[in-house]
Amino acid sequence: MHWPVPNPFTQLANLLGHVDELLSSETGVHGHDEHEIDEIEQAIALKPSYADGYAQLAWILHFAGHPDEGFEAMERAIRLNPRIPAVYRLILGTLHYRLGNSAMAIG
Repeated sequence: MHWPVPNPFTQLANLLGHVDELLSSETGVHGHDEHEIDEIEQAIALKPSYADGYAQLAWILHFAGHPDEGFEAMERAIRLNPRIPAVYRLILGTLHYRLGNSAMAIG
């Protein structure tokens, strides 16, 4: 029997589509679990230069109660995309605030 070889680009597209659904849904904003984090990490593993994947991971980690890890992911996103889109600033400010760095959160 011949099994088809999975196309990594199709896998990435499917994972990223699911990540976007997570971020736009009520569950994606408030009910994060390890499964969601694993899916985002899988997307990043398929394309390690995907800056927005790290930003999305940072957002999810923040709501999952892991702001330190989220901050690390956000720093990686900024290194990969130094133009710093507005949403990155939102996530970074939120993480600074959560970590008690109020001055950095509004700066």
